[in-house]
Amino acid sequence: MDLFVFVSGYILGSFAGATVGVLTWLVYGTINPYGFNFPTLIATCIGESLYGIFGGVLSKSGFGIAKSTAIAEKEFWETNFKMGVVGFLLTFVYDFFTNIVTGIVFGASLVPYIIAGVPFAIVHEVSNFFFFFFGCSVLINAIKKTGILGR
Repeated sequence: MDLFVFVSGYILGSFAGATVGVLTWLVYGTINPYGFNFPTLIATCIGESLYGIFGGVLSKSGFGIAKSTAIAEKEFWETNFKMGVVGFLLTFVYDFFTNIVTGIVFGASLVPYIIAGVPFAIVHEVSNFFFFFFGCSVLINAIKKTGILGR
């Protein structure tokens, strides 16, 4: 869902992207079989909104996406790599922030709690690198091509 929140911010702007991030977690975080913890839900809503905010910021800054047929192959791969790095870094911030908040909420010692979260964080960050690398340009170009959502 991180990629979809980022793309919504990239296409519709930071506010809309942040809103999609918060609403996504309000649904996902409350309707799940394990229940929810309110402070953790707030943290995940804030963390997820960062994807939408930065999607909008990068779009406004001119941080382009690859159009496979319109640019050289080297530029295509470089642009997709940059999007992958953006996905990785945003996910690192998200994981670090939510692990700290969850550790505080449950009264755990932070350093061991963060270390315990490292295996999931690595999987989350690496997988988001690939989701952003392979999916970001494709989704943005497909949405723009339809002309349904503005820019």
